[in-house]
Amino acid sequence: MKEEIFKIPNEGFTEVKEFCNANVNYALADCQNNGMRALFIPEIVDARIALPTSSKIWQLWYCAPSVSVIGRTKFDRKVVVYAHVQNYFCNPEHVKDSKSRVHDEFLKLLDMEDNKKVFVVDYDAFRTTDANGLIDTSKALKHLPTIAFLGGKERTEAYIAKHEDAIGKKIGFWHYRDSDDIHHGRFLMLGTGCSLTPPSGDTFLGNVFWSFLGVRDKPEDARIISSPSLEQIMKVSSKYIAPADIKEAEKEIGALYK
Repeated sequence: MKEEIFKIPNEGFTEVKEFCNANVNYALADCQNNGMRALFIPEIVDARIALPTSSKIWQLWYCAPSVSVIGRTKFDRKVVVYAHVQNYFCNPEHVKDSKSRVHDEFLKLLDMEDNKKVFVVDYDAFRTTDANGLIDTSKALKHLPTIAFLGGKERTEAYIAKHEDAIGKKIGFWHYRDSDDIHHGRFLMLGTGCSLTPPSGDTFLGNVFWSFLGVRDKPEDARIISSPSLEQIMKVSSKYIAPADIKEAEKEIGALYK
């Protein structure tokens, strides 16, 4: 396993490690066994937007536990769900048996549609995209599958502007021709364009390595404790000369620790 470390600006995490393997199960497992989680596509997009186009993150293809699943709604409407949330296939042990669980996972993710992390795109919009085609970046801004893939319209607009500087006026949207089959679950990959991987049960990509970017999130309730200066403490203490005021002084000094 090859591992690289680099920094990205983010309030929730800064250090990112790269985990690569020819087997998707092993790559994802390596990430999680190191106490990390793999970045979803919108997080990789945000990192690219924030970093210079000369950064390594712009040079390579990265896989994510973001998934796309084709299925039918209860009204028999054929759609594609793009989900950038924890899902059944985030567990490396579940990848091989993905085909037996795709339908259930599709229905679960379909109910989570919020147009922020889970997007539902009409199948016709997906089908009309050439399997190995390049899209003008101007058209990509209105291309619903690309917008869902990248994580929303505003994020897509910011990303496309950076993509034009880094790569050019075309962006790829690639998918396997068998993607038309109902209930195919696939991981998403981002490189010079947007790509759906082979079926999630196909763990090998030949000579191509699966690369995940792992991060260790900060606890949501974590806060930075800053120590007050001696000058601040003395300024507070000088206002209290009687022993009876000690407790009041302690309270005010304690308030300085935020």
